[in-house]
Order: sequence, then structure tokens, then C-alpha cells
Amino acid sequence: MKSLKLLLVCLLASTIVFAQKVTITGTVKGDLNGKDKIYITDLNAYKDTATIRDGKFKLEIPFKGAQFLVMNAQFEPGYRPVSIIFDQPGDINVFMDIKTKLVTFTGMESPVLYNEFANKIHQMILGMDQALVKKYGTAYPQKGDVNYNNCLLDRDRLYKDGMQSLLKDQASIYPDAYATAYILANEGPRYPLQLQEELYAKMTKKARETEKGKEFFAMIQGAKNSALGSKVTDFTLVDLAGKPVSFSQFKGKYVLIDFWASWCHPCRASFPRMRQVYEAFHKNGLEMFSISVDQKKADWLRAAEEEKLPWPQGLDTKQIAKGSFAVSAIPNLFLIGPDGKIILKELGADPKGGGEIERKLEEIYGKKVGPAIDKSMK
Repeated sequence: MKSLKLLLVCLLASTIVFAQKVTITGTVKGDLNGKDKIYITDLNAYKDTATIRDGKFKLEIPFKGAQFLVMNAQFEPGYRPVSIIFDQPGDINVFMDIKTKLVTFTGMESPVLYNEFANKIHQMILGMDQALVKKYGTAYPQKGDVNYNNCLLDRDRLYKDGMQSLLKDQASIYPDAYATAYILANEGPRYPLQLQEELYAKMTKKARETEKGKEFFAMIQGAKNSALGSKVTDFTLVDLAGKPVSFSQFKGKYVLIDFWASWCHPCRASFPRMRQVYEAFHKNGLEMFSISVDQKKADWLRAAEEEKLPWPQGLDTKQIAKGSFAVSAIPNLFLIGPDGKIILKELGADPKGGGEIERKLEEIYGKKVGPAIDKSMK
């Protein structure tokens, strides 16, 4: 009897393990012209390929938790990507029409709702283009065109208005969905804080307690905490040697905090210029603190070793980027005064220098950094 019970337990365990996967079954309509491959990746370590046979393909992905994947079809010009999210094991059905470029999902709720939202954005942009063509004769004027600036301003306004409307609808119609939490966490921080709080208020407890729901809440708190003039709350991270580095240790000095990652090319391309800034002003009291948002410590350690930056480094293991500074893109720089208050923040870093923070530092210290070093001249 004991042996039978043990066998049943083992069979049950193997069934549970076997079930932990996401199966993507695809149907493709149209002429492939010999381009029969489907590629899928998480933009990191996971990659897989399927072959389309008789208009069908199948992919099986091990389920290790909520995930974002990008699927590319070889038959699409430029390998047009299709984004997929899921938060549980199960089945996803994808229908792709080569002629119309239509992509639809059935099956698991999260990818279905996420794809529906993407299609709504696509339709919004088509409507936006039509409105611009009606007003300016074109939706995409050439630089130098008399309507170039006005058209770009209208495009930006129409896109922001349209997206805010879509986000409100998503939160109102699907307040309980993981897809909603994912969409709001990714798109919400681009818009006014008042709207973010309105969207978060619509989410149910279930959606708020997902990883993405918590991320969205952290970003809202970060937006409040990182307003110009706000005082930075002390935090402590571990440096490359495993020793603690606290923000409070820079008290009384100007501090430039830089958020970056090993995979961020613009971040790393900016480091030579940041070295020049550091060398120009460190002797006058400027401190720098680079904080990596890498998910894997090994990636951070490897990149930091390659860069060999002379100022303190830290790995963000405490969601400081989101919760204290509302960082949604990198490189992202914050200049903080001797009183611990945020003076300036700057998204992006030009390797040639001349950014707002650099100009402010030149004003503070009364001298110029000098021209960027041309690597080709070395």
C-alpha cells in the first residue's frame, strides 16, 4: 500500500512539473515565400525557433513565472515583432495574416488582453495619421517643411491624449487583469501623476498585488519622491567589494546619481564623458554614484569591471530606481544639492556632453569641462 501511495505521489508530482509550460500554437494565413521560421526570445537568455508547416507552428516555453516575450516572423519585412505576456502556464493560440498583417490571440487571458491593447494603439495611430493628413496634407512631413514643427506638436498631443484615453479604458474595463497591471506599470509613468493615481485607484487588490502592480505603485511613489526640490530619502546599497554605500555619506556635497545597466549601450557610451565631468569637478567636491538596475548581479559585476569607473558603484536590489526616483528609462541622471534636495534630473546622456546637468555643474563650479575626448584620436 505504501509503495502504491508513493507511486501515486510521484506520478502527481511529475504531472505538475510537466504542466508547468506555456504552449503557443500558431496559424499563419498567406504565402510564406519560403520564409517559414518563427523566432521567440525574452530579449535575454531564452531563445527558441519554430518552423511553419502547412500553415501551423508550435512553441513550448518552460513556465518559471510571469514573463514578457517577443515573437518575430521571418515572413514579415523587418521581422515585425509581436509582444506576448503571460502570468501562468497554459495555452496561447496565435493567428497571423500575412496580407493584412493582422495578429489575433485566443486562449490565456493575459496575452489576449495585451494584444487587444496593442491593436487599439495601432488603430489609434491610424486615426491620428488620417487627422494629420486632413489638416496638413501629410502625417509625416519632411524636415524643413513649413508645417513640420506644428505637425510634430499635433502628433505628440494626439498620441498622448489617445494613450491616456486607452489607459483609462483598460483600467476601467479590466481592473482585475494581470495585463492591465503590466500595461499600467509600463505606460502609466509616462503621464501626469494625477492620472497615474487615478489609474491605480481603479485596479483591484488582485491586480495591485502582482509584481507589475507593485512596480506601478513604486513608480507612483517615486514620482512623488523625485520631484524637483524633494529631499532624497537615505538609502543603502552594496558596492563592488560587498561593502555598504549610503546616500547619507555624501551629505553636504553635490552628488550626481546615474542609473544605468550592463545592457544599456547609451549608458556605457556616456561613461567617457562622465569621467571628464568627474575629473573636472571631483576635486571641488562633486561626488558621483552609479546605480545599476541589472537583474543579475553577475552582469553588473562584469560590466563594472570592464568600465572601471573611479566613483562608487551599487546594484539596485531595493527598487530605489522606481520607488525613490521613478526611473522608467536609462540612462537617467539626478543632480542633488548639499542639502539633499533634487536640483535637476535628465533622461539620456550625450557622449559629447553639454547636457543640462553638465551646464549646471559648470555654473556651480565656475569652469568648463572641456571638449569631449575623441576616441579615434587616441
